[in-house]
Amino acid sequence: MARTITQKDEPMIYTRVFDSLSLSRLVLGTVQFGMPYGIANTLGQPSYESVREILACAIDGGVNCLDTAAGYAESEAVLGRALAELGATDKVVLVSKFRYCDQTFADQREVEAFLEASVVNSLRVLRLDSLPVCLFHREEDYQ
Repeated sequence: MARTITQKDEPMIYTRVFDSLSLSRLVLGTVQFGMPYGIANTLGQPSYESVREILACAIDGGVNCLDTAAGYAESEAVLGRALAELGATDKVVLVSKFRYCDQTFADQREVEAFLEASVVNSLRVLRLDSLPVCLFHREEDYQ
């Protein structure tokens, strides 16, 4: 018989990072929210309604860290919409990644402009004022 584990049953463990963020040890990856992904994925991309249910359940269970990326098709936009509708934007820490880069830059200013544009777009679709963590998929793309 399946049992739903809630925060009351077994408390979520949190880890402090960067001296200011407290992240749940369980992180919800969201690539499938934006595209059919995964070698074992036989169901494809979940419906928007399913994404909302997954997010609500995860947050209710104490998950406060969501991993996404500009390169995960519509994942950031789906997350931004669902979190706003759930009134949960301030209950999670979104970790995103710069969009993929397939170009060569003439100088450091061009790299910085590309990265800034990526973050600005992520903020817009995630419906955030700030992005606490932004990672590279491949750092060598930006050298």
